[in-house]
Amino acid sequence: MLVCAGVGRRGAAQPYPDPAEVIVSPWETPGKRQPPKGFQPPPPECCPLRPQLYYQLEFMMFGRVPGNARTLVVDDATGAELFNTNDVGLGFPAGPRLLLGVRFHPRTAVEFSYFGVRDWDATESVFGDNNLSLPPDIGPATLDFQDADQMDFTLNTQFHNFEANVLWSYTPTISFLTGIRSIDLEEEFRLISTDSDSGRSNYNSTTSNALFGGQVGAMYKRQNPIFGWETVGKLGMYGNNVNQSNFLGDFNNTFVLRNFEVSDTSAAFTGEWGVNGTMKFGDLSLRAGYLLLGILNAADAVNNLDFTDTPTSGTNVDADSTIYIHSLTAGAELRW
Repeated sequence: MLVCAGVGRRGAAQPYPDPAEVIVSPWETPGKRQPPKGFQPPPPECCPLRPQLYYQLEFMMFGRVPGNARTLVVDDATGAELFNTNDVGLGFPAGPRLLLGVRFHPRTAVEFSYFGVRDWDATESVFGDNNLSLPPDIGPATLDFQDADQMDFTLNTQFHNFEANVLWSYTPTISFLTGIRSIDLEEEFRLISTDSDSGRSNYNSTTSNALFGGQVGAMYKRQNPIFGWETVGKLGMYGNNVNQSNFLGDFNNTFVLRNFEVSDTSAAFTGEWGVNGTMKFGDLSLRAGYLLLGILNAADAVNNLDFTDTPTSGTNVDADSTIYIHSLTAGAELRW
């Protein structure tokens, strides 16, 4: 039987408490000392129980762990690398994290959550003097991408994560979860090469990943009357609908060397780890933490750039990338 404390009036419905926040007397814990002689517990004031609602609103500052560097620009005379994919820094954009939870049983809760970022942009430029070129074999096969004077790079990323999970409390501090997850990851990489002798042309690579599948995980949570902390780990397996498009123009984009769009389906996996600290003020808690998400077997735009020069160049989907997204988080939780 659960005992409700702080009841405003007898018979008022009280929410199911979070198991991690149930605080017992030392002698109520197995293996602890016995209550003082003559101790009489206060008479319980029982009440009906209702589902507990809790809401989280957090702001996330996203970052991306660099992958393997691919050469993008070489010196046409020496072949030395002048610029690679890791030189296109994505910065640290902000996005929201929203969570709605319902605890409808002392051990069971359901959570719905979203986090993501829409405009994750980066721009960089490389300047030369009639010496900038794409790597072979494609560079020497073009006019505007060989012996160029300037190359401008733009990378735009959109990332959206949706989850619905069921949590079951094994103990007051350990919970397990299972649920479904959907991840949408889209990227567009645009390379504009300017050659004063021939013109200005584009090489664009666009990818989209639509992941949907299931996940399992575990949470460890400790809470005292004011301070608490929690850590969560998740593993997921998904079907990934991948789309990739490749456009390469030349001679002021008047000559199209390639313009393809292809799709594929593959298996993808995710691993996530997060940690949060909390400070509780009644029904309101302040939260701050860190999250790391790895997506395996995904397609990103820079790895779908194809520098070969064959009739089938740009027609394949490279969905073998591992993408790591991490974030600092800060916000609040309200329970009702």
